[in-house]
Amino acid sequence: MRAAAIVVAFLVSCGVHAQTMGKLEGPLRVLVSGSPGGPADSGIRLLVPALTADMPRIVVDNRPGAGGQAAGKLLMNSAPDGRTLMVGSSGSHVIAPLMSKNPPYDPVSDFTPIILITSNGLVLVANQKYSPNNFSELLAVAQKNRSGVNVGAAGATGELAIALLENMASIKMNRIRWNGAGPTEVGVLSGEVEMALLPPVSSLGHIREGRLKGIGVTSSRRIELLPNLPTFQEQGVKGYEFQLWNGLFAPPKFPHGLVKEFNKAFANALQSPDTRKRYESLGFSVMASSPSEFVRVIKNDVEKNKNVITAIGLHSN
Repeated sequence: MRAAAIVVAFLVSCGVHAQTMGKLEGPLRVLVSGSPGGPADSGIRLLVPALTADMPRIVVDNRPGAGGQAAGKLLMNSAPDGRTLMVGSSGSHVIAPLMSKNPPYDPVSDFTPIILITSNGLVLVANQKYSPNNFSELLAVAQKNRSGVNVGAAGATGELAIALLENMASIKMNRIRWNGAGPTEVGVLSGEVEMALLPPVSSLGHIREGRLKGIGVTSSRRIELLPNLPTFQEQGVKGYEFQLWNGLFAPPKFPHGLVKEFNKAFANALQSPDTRKRYESLGFSVMASSPSEFVRVIKNDVEKNKNVITAIGLHSN
């Protein structure tokens, strides 16, 4: 009897662990590591209509800053009660912490990964008034200009992708960093910066309608919706490949039962044909992973990018 009483007392004291998604009260706050219109933001907003009625009402809360770490810090310090989640990225949960001299959190141990949502490459775009039309022409311009060429970078992810391209292509690139894809997109459209590295969701429409020029794609394969835009590998930068992802995270010590429920709800929404079509129309590849698969992706990315950042010597303040 005494043992049973101890077990009951323990379960009552940890009542949150017995919660189910259907019993959660109030709206579900989803922090977003990027600015409105960016890949992390699109990652959740495209998904909301496909989520079932059993889900709590979702309130999207954009918290860009510090390469996505501003939102990450908020999530890390949130209660594991099922009321706060976060759509983070390889930038907020891998690259920014690795680049920081004093990272605010550990990308592996300080969060509960729920599901890998999407992955995508990046597109180097140029303002229409900038002369280069492809990467070989850009190299020629850079060789004539000792100060290098200016490129807008959306957070830590864009900065690392540009630094890696600079290193592998032997081209001097001055990285102009913005907090998120939205402000970076505005910067290159206005001519404040000649070029920018943007996710497909921020660049596809501008390239198709002639407002920006596509210079190259960071992934190993061409983007299906931009079939005439070659990858950097095809343009002579052998071995260059840069992919990023977006995924759903919960605070540390999140109840296992809620992890399973949220994973199932989001995976079902991602497998909807209409949802997949919407993502693919913006250049995303749908992933819909299990929690354990997502953990492996994060750990592998930490190891891979740690070595790259060390080799290049790329660290933020």
